Amino acid sequence: SKASGPVLFGIRPEHLDLVAADQPGAFPAEVTMVESTGTAMFVTGKSAGFELHALFSHRPSLRRGDRIGLRPRPGLTHLFDAGTETRIA
Repeated sequence: SKASGPVLFGIRPEHLDLVAADQPGAFPAEVTMVESTGTAMFVTGKSAGFELHALFSHRPSLRRGDRIGLRPRPGLTHLFDAGTETRIA
């Protein structure tokens, strides 16, 4: 189906890969929070005024203020009609 106006981009936190901030296809972000959950690491970052959340099964060495790239894994992103919140892709 098609969107009738603006769309929302969606991806699960575990479907983002940690890459260099200048890596093609990545959202450059500044780390704003790092939380260890024991077996995983939850990272929050700001990119172009948006807050992004990532969950890594490995435990990268990250600190608040670090510049990182978060790249969506191919085929695991979703688009929604912003008005109806219906998935369109």
